[in-house]
Amino acid sequence: ENAIAYSTSNQFVDVFQDSSGIGSVSNTGRNLDEYVSSFVSSADSAVTFNNTGNDQTYSPSSNINKFDTYIWGAGGGAGWKRNDSRHDKTGGAGGFASGTIAISGSPTYKIVVGSGGDANNATNDYSGGQAYGGGGRGYVTSHDGVGGGGGGYSGIFLTSVAHGNSVIIAGGGAGGNSEGGGDDDYSGNGGGNVGQDGGLNTSSNHLSSGNGGGGTQSAGGTAGASNTVTPTAGSALNGGDGAHMAGGAGGGYYGGGGGGHSSSAGSSGAGGGSGYIGHSSVSDGVNTGSTHENLTGNKLPPETGNSYYTSGRGVGGNAAAGGTGKVVIIPYSLANNAAGNFISGAIT
Repeated sequence: ENAIAYSTSNQFVDVFQDSSGIGSVSNTGRNLDEYVSSFVSSADSAVTFNNTGNDQTYSPSSNINKFDTYIWGAGGGAGWKRNDSRHDKTGGAGGFASGTIAISGSPTYKIVVGSGGDANNATNDYSGGQAYGGGGRGYVTSHDGVGGGGGGYSGIFLTSVAHGNSVIIAGGGAGGNSEGGGDDDYSGNGGGNVGQDGGLNTSSNHLSSGNGGGGTQSAGGTAGASNTVTPTAGSALNGGDGAHMAGGAGGGYYGGGGGGHSSSAGSSGAGGGSGYIGHSSVSDGVNTGSTHENLTGNKLPPETGNSYYTSGRGVGGNAAAGGTGKVVIIPYSLANNAAGNFISGAIT
């Protein structure tokens, strides 16, 4: 009855709210529904999904009742300066999400592992195609040099890749700017319930709301104000495109908004995409992003010390493309033992 254990002066009755009354087990385990069973769940070998640029599939076997997952979104890429040299303004880092996914029925999961944001030098064009996982594009108008592309989200979906089928997502980081008359126009990091806003260019001539907003749990990030090319806002799963010389935003549960541009004052940063752990099958969920606000140098995602992390994944690109994402799944098999036992803790 989901009640506190009953106790009297000469007896103790345990309803298995937790495992504190169990001293040892053999081929048995306490079920989350608060009974002891000889059906025991144990971890299998990890299944790793790396970036391929395409949707991947995970179909758990019938004896798998849950899985743990660790997910890193992709980092944003650096843009290009005028005169054909790669910019050292670092793209935003990807986010991190983890949780335990309960399996009901015989589901098929679709896996997205985001591509790192990148940029091809351009004139009067975008930096390239959208990064896999919804990373937005940088842009440039009348000369060469271009803003960096945003990194794609990484995530798990039920049946097909669609916003309404989201199970768990780690957001992508925004692409780096390629022009700025002031400071603090850093690229927003992805991840968390709200992706990080891009940094606002501190030039006195810059528009006051020129930076792109981070994606949230209910809407895409706002596009930065611009008096040249108009950037775009984020949307479900997609980051917005940047204005002239501004970076594209990160993909996410909701993507960030593209950075804006002011004539003679340069560009502001684009926003990072949000993460997501809100599906009913997810327990013990973690959804977080980095808080770096540096213009150059390293931008690392959360959980780089995690044993399943691979160096370079989710990093913001410094004069380079951003790091790709990663998805790791640890399935738990349910074994049906013919017999087992459990022994209580000592009772005086």
